[in-house]
Amino acid sequence: MLKFLPFNRSIDLKHVTSLLNSMVKFNILRTPVVVKTKLFGKLDYYLVDGQNMVSALLKADHKEIECKVFESDDMVHIIDTMAALNNCVQMWRIDNYVDAYCYMPGKEDYKLLKVHHLTTGFNYTVSSKILNGTTGGIKSGKFKINCSDADTITKNLIDVTSLFNTDNSKFMLAYITFARSVKDYDHKKFMQLVAKAKDDFLIVHDTVVMINGLHKIYK
Repeated sequence: MLKFLPFNRSIDLKHVTSLLNSMVKFNILRTPVVVKTKLFGKLDYYLVDGQNMVSALLKADHKEIECKVFESDDMVHIIDTMAALNNCVQMWRIDNYVDAYCYMPGKEDYKLLKVHHLTTGFNYTVSSKILNGTTGGIKSGKFKINCSDADTITKNLIDVTSLFNTDNSKFMLAYITFARSVKDYDHKKFMQLVAKAKDDFLIVHDTVVMINGLHKIYK
């Protein structure tokens, strides 16, 4: 029996109805892709791409569905394949990768990354910069928490963004880079200085310009 992977995107009922209408009118089908794997305890077949198509076919009372099948017990391979194929309507976003890796054994850091993202409201790129020191590695399954100052940076960033009344991610990344580059950074001193200068500080697209601007304020 064909099963749905727990971390695939949810079924879009409007898209299912649209596909069903297309099938009835034009007999247009996109062949679903399935992985044969024992990653979840026993050998079984899981839908990798075409969840809306399969839902439309089941709704149309199809008893048999032709699929393309590949075999893999490598979760990273399955996730990469899913991301590559699930791009007909909307490509995978970074949160789709995080949700997928949260299901993998030994990926506790992804769960903590998700908790940080949800509790702070920062996007995953900013949360990754705080927890890992970089903005890469999430999609490849290599994300690890390795920054001992993450709690302090998080608290300080909340102070700074509140003062500037901004949720601009480039500004956040600029501040994180700036704060970590200053030896013996004094947050209280910085907040006092930046409170006086914030009206003249421009939040721009270029993070390097903003990093230099923050250094200028703190000098």
